[in-house]
Amino acid sequence: MNIFGGNQGPIPLSQLDTNFAECATDADLAAHTASATGVHGVGAGDVVGTVKVQTLTNKTVNLANNTLTGTKAQFDTAVSDDNFAYVGTTNTFSQNQVISVTDNTNPALKITQAGTGHALLVEDVASDTTPFVIDQNGLTGVGTATPQSQLDVRTGTGASIIAGRSTNVAATSEPGYFDIKAPNASGIENFWMRIKSVVTDATNATEDADTVFMSMRAGTLTEDMRLSGGNLGLGVTPSAWGSSERAIDIGNTGAIGRQSDAALVLNFNSYLNSSAQYIYKISSYASSYQQLAGQHKWFTAPSGTAGNAITFTQAMTLDASGNLGLGLAGAS
Repeated sequence: MNIFGGNQGPIPLSQLDTNFAECATDADLAAHTASATGVHGVGAGDVVGTVKVQTLTNKTVNLANNTLTGTKAQFDTAVSDDNFAYVGTTNTFSQNQVISVTDNTNPALKITQAGTGHALLVEDVASDTTPFVIDQNGLTGVGTATPQSQLDVRTGTGASIIAGRSTNVAATSEPGYFDIKAPNASGIENFWMRIKSVVTDATNATEDADTVFMSMRAGTLTEDMRLSGGNLGLGVTPSAWGSSERAIDIGNTGAIGRQSDAALVLNFNSYLNSSAQYIYKISSYASSYQQLAGQHKWFTAPSGTAGNAITFTQAMTLDASGNLGLGLAGAS
């Protein structure tokens, strides 16, 4: 039934407004006068609703290029055209649907979930019912309907990549992390690897943070490596080297690095601090081997207390000319 005459067609989806008044009653449609309650023909066929809610029963509405304006528009039954959408059930389209907005201030699409369900769920027609989810807590899941963090990406085999962040850096000291999680031999999901940031100073303009690499060891995520202040610790937090030094700490006692004087050093139980002092790592003996300007130097020190300064003795020197000195700072 064509209620407005002319060459009208279905209402385009882009012209529907969820705040538009419903159409007129059957009697109003039969009369179809300019004063019919709830329906008015204007100009080229624009339809303007009144404040009175009307119900259209078993009728067909064809509007072509006309425009609906008002306070409420709603279809409670299925429609078959690709340009239609209706409320309370599934809309099926044979063509792609495009949202095109020119607005420098407002978003093109805004979804508000006031209930406890997902804010957004995207499904495909294959077997995966949760390829993309944003839940009520703002967590995003790819391949999972129950994301555990800000980003939770999972495969069909159960493996997942999880990334997250903290909203309070000072309170947690760990503002962000990246995890790999997968089932073990018993099918129980477990973490296999983690990379995280650990804040050491959250003060504005003087912030410092370490990058920590962890892996699974005997059923527990264990720190394997830490990058701190440009120095790397393998299985240990790097010692407090001077700002001009660059070193790799290996466990509690070993270290290899480059000192500020360009010397390459291999140390046992020692590091060079910001005051240019060698410091004991643990309470034990200390030694150092250094290469600089073609020379090879060996240093020893008696047993000392962890954290105390070291007094090294140069025990042997091989100079650039191939001369060897024992117990000497140089050779001749």
